[in-house]
This record gives sequence, C-alpha cells and structure tokens, in this order.
Amino acid sequence: MSGPGLTCVRRPPHQVLDAELKAWAEGEGDDQRELIVEARVPKRTVSLGNSPSGRILPREVETAKNVDRNSLLEELQHDLDELLGTRTNLLRSAGAVAVRANREQLRRIARHPLVRAVRSNRRLKPGDVAG
Repeated sequence: MSGPGLTCVRRPPHQVLDAELKAWAEGEGDDQRELIVEARVPKRTVSLGNSPSGRILPREVETAKNVDRNSLLEELQHDLDELLGTRTNLLRSAGAVAVRANREQLRRIARHPLVRAVRSNRRLKPGDVAG
C-alpha cells in the first residue's frame, strides 16, 4: 500500500472493521460513509476529587506508558487529512477522528498502524430518541 501519510502494516482490515463495514468495504461503488476512526492510544486514568461545593470533579488525568496521547491523535488526524484530501474532525476526548470516506479509503484507513477500530458514525434522527 502506498500513499501520502500512510504506512503499510500487515494487519488484515477485518480486525478493525465490524461485519457491516467489512461487507460494505468489500463491495463496489463510489459512495461515502461517515465513520469514527478510533485511535490506538494509551489508556488514561482519572483521579477524582471534590470541589469546594462538594461536587465530584476530575483532579488528575494520567496517560499510561508516558506516551503523549495528543501527539498520537494529531499524527493520526494528519495522516487521515492527507489520505482523504480534506480536514477531518478530531474527537480528542474520545480518542478518535470523524471522517467521510469511500470504500477504497476505508480499506487504507483500516491498515493504518494507529487505527484500533473503525465504526459507522450513527446519527440519531428526529423521533429516534427514547423518552
């Protein structure tokens, strides 16, 4: 695999795609889907504390392995921006990037070494919210 910003890794894409996306990626056509690309970032540990009013608030956030989580996320976003030719949406707290991609782009995204999983970005439609 070649292309700007993407490195070849020998991991089958089905390991990061759910069954629905895997079937779509193997199909034909130029249509696009909105996707959430989850990054391979270290887990975070949050220590909680109390505010003066008694509310529980995050006191300290630590990232495992002393790795700069934000740098990894920004690197993945940069690579996806180059692959897709457009600016993607970084979801920093979720450790993910929201994108629109076609099948060929999805297959390339799934092979990126910083990608843990790719999921459909399911949006709620009016009337779908349980009350």
